[in-house]
Amino acid sequence: MASTATEAKAKESHREQFVSSALPRIGSSRQGKGFLPFPKNPGCPPFAVFPDFHRVFSFPGPVFGVAESPARYDAEPPCPAEWVLQSIWNQQLLRPEALVTLRGQKVEVLAPGFWNSGPGPDFLRAVIRVGGRLLRGDVEVHRRGSDWKAHGHSLNPLYDEVMLSVEYEAGDRSRAVIKRDGSSIPRVAIREALAQTLRQLESRFGALGERRHRPAPPGRCRSELDPEGEEGIARILELAGDLRLDEKRGRFQGVAAAIGPEEAVYRHLLEGLGYSRYRKEFVRISEKAPLSACSGLSLGEIHSRMASALEQAGPRTRPFGVRPANRPEQRLAGAAVLARRLIEGEIGLAAWLAVLDFPPRKAAFTLEKSLQVLDSKGSAPVGRARARVLVVNAVIPALLATAHEKAPAIARLYRCVPSTPPNSKERTVLDRLFGDFDHLPIPLNARRRQGLLYIGKRWCLTDPLCRSCRVLPLLRVGNAALS
Repeated sequence: MASTATEAKAKESHREQFVSSALPRIGSSRQGKGFLPFPKNPGCPPFAVFPDFHRVFSFPGPVFGVAESPARYDAEPPCPAEWVLQSIWNQQLLRPEALVTLRGQKVEVLAPGFWNSGPGPDFLRAVIRVGGRLLRGDVEVHRRGSDWKAHGHSLNPLYDEVMLSVEYEAGDRSRAVIKRDGSSIPRVAIREALAQTLRQLESRFGALGERRHRPAPPGRCRSELDPEGEEGIARILELAGDLRLDEKRGRFQGVAAAIGPEEAVYRHLLEGLGYSRYRKEFVRISEKAPLSACSGLSLGEIHSRMASALEQAGPRTRPFGVRPANRPEQRLAGAAVLARRLIEGEIGLAAWLAVLDFPPRKAAFTLEKSLQVLDSKGSAPVGRARARVLVVNAVIPALLATAHEKAPAIARLYRCVPSTPPNSKERTVLDRLFGDFDHLPIPLNARRRQGLLYIGKRWCLTDPLCRSCRVLPLLRVGNAALS
């Protein structure tokens, strides 16, 4: 017993000496504050409180605290985030005289391109002159030159139209950027071409810059549209919206002449459920599983036939940036229900014509409600917003194409449909025309949003240099029509 007590006392003495020898080192780095004393009970060793006790206290010098390097606080960050580089390219915060390729060719940016929010290159439809040669295509922005191959762009068909690689650090200057067809594209390193220091540029964009709206370069007509005021802006958007509706009417007439009015309605509804990402796949579903083939089938059988047609539609793009509820597999449930309603006559040309007898706002609400689909779990394969899009893109064009005598009532209905969900194309057009989509002086209903899409498809999204823009002539036509 005596030996045991002596051994325990020796261990306790050794422990106290060990801790006390470490205390000055802790105090030197934390000024004696914040130290957690270890229990002195021999039955509770130090490593029971601090498991790495033996390893940490074996290091010489301070244990806790921050070891600060002698580097200056205003030193440049090592390598910026990719969204910072994209913001720099988008706003062209570069010294033009310093923009040269790695081979020494002069680079002149006529249009930086449109900042892409989906899969594929960072900027689309750019116009750049390299060494006196005019290039049109896409631009990819990377932190380092090796990222092109590391990210697999050389094998991705979405990058076939890239004609310039913009990099912060070139790295291996002899490395070529090779596309899928084996051709190489010019490389530009912008580290030495920044208009300001990198730290100044990062503070300019803000900490949440990568999540904010991606502004588009202004169009040439912006300064001329400003004096038009609210009435002028509303007039041009409404006129463009009417032109887009007339295009949809003509398209529906062509499809109806080929496959019949009811099948055309079915195809347009499915196309609207596919969004822009999966539109082709859903059109293929309407071809592989037409409405006539679904007649007499149960809801489950219709869904199975559509799912089989979706598989036969071929490989689909990756659901990059697509919410789970908007993926084609989820939308099929709504498509099957709408097909069943068409077969049973709950929706369709006859039912929609009867709704035109309602007041315009009530008619718009009734049509929207008839196209919504809720499942047993409470989720919405076709929610309110998508149903409203279907009213604008399928129902109203179908009515206008088949019921000419109801044109005034259809026009009133079109004017009363509330705003549809915004999308990136609309925001780009608003940026190019008016400068700030968040502070547009007029509210945007469905008709005016259709006008934005018409202007974007015709000019703002396809002609970055504004050489073929007809927005101002369109405004003059609208003024003449109202005078």
